[in-house]
Amino acid sequence: MRECALGVDIGATKIAAGLVDATGQVLAHHTTSTPAGDPEAVFRSVVELIRQLSESVSSPDVRIRGLGVGTAGQVDVHTGAVRSATPNLRGWGGVPLAQRLRAELAMPVRIDNDGNVALLAEVWAGAAKGHMDAVGLTLGTGIGGGVLTHGHLLHGTWGGAGELGHVCVNFHGPRCTCGSTGCMEVYASGRGLVDRLRERLTTRPMDASAVVQAYVRHHGPEGITTALILEWAQAGDPLARETWEEALTALALGVINLIHVFNPTVVVVGGGVAAANPYLVSQLAERVSRLGMASLVEPVRIEAARFGALSGVIGAAALILQPETGFSEQHGKGRLW
Repeated sequence: MRECALGVDIGATKIAAGLVDATGQVLAHHTTSTPAGDPEAVFRSVVELIRQLSESVSSPDVRIRGLGVGTAGQVDVHTGAVRSATPNLRGWGGVPLAQRLRAELAMPVRIDNDGNVALLAEVWAGAAKGHMDAVGLTLGTGIGGGVLTHGHLLHGTWGGAGELGHVCVNFHGPRCTCGSTGCMEVYASGRGLVDRLRERLTTRPMDASAVVQAYVRHHGPEGITTALILEWAQAGDPLARETWEEALTALALGVINLIHVFNPTVVVVGGGVAAANPYLVSQLAERVSRLGMASLVEPVRIEAARFGALSGVIGAAALILQPETGFSEQHGKGRLW
């Protein structure tokens, strides 16, 4: 009998579901777009994906032990409810997700924040395997994160720990969606990179290269993407390079803060922004070693995440298959809602 779990990753733009075995291998997976601004449609999409996946892999040799879910937003790990949504997933706050999924699907369910489950995937079978103290950062539309300390995910009082993208790296910086200023997310996330370059193009349009100026004339600033910024920066555009250098410094300062606070042995960096720049990890490691407190930062490995777009699915399944890592005893080790 092959022991497996279903893992679901709910993000602002897509929902992914997969069947994962006890070694962390994804046996099958499906993806759909996230319905914008409609929490009930998001819920129905999750249920439909799970049912499709269950039907496609129906086999007497497979035993599905339960469902793990990683979702954008803040999650109450005691109740499995989404306590607060993010601006990227409007209306999702307040949804009693574990309760509704358990009633709908009649199986054990665990829910956690998407940044936590992304780290959990890497701890289970990826770049942080074998580490008892680790920090994970996911650089996507926003910045998610998670912290492993003494072999357990750090949840805080109810699950709000690990909002790492909102570490402040410049208190004179731009306003963040969280209400604060100068968060790491406003510089080094996909949305942050685009916003910062658009600001520079508004105030200094003639400093841009001819290629960038031509693109903006034809597509407008709303057509700018993270991938284009990285492409332009590598090609030598002054404003794109300045934007990327600022993002890299902000990210390094944020990582240094996290190392100083949590004293990990590894920092794992993933997400779309990291995947788009193969030099990010080496550039970040050099800057961290140069700017941080040597006794704390020098022993720390900075690693690229290994699972890419499937990290959320694998980490969500790990909530079921590796419960001793996902939930410490004081936060309900072994408990299924």
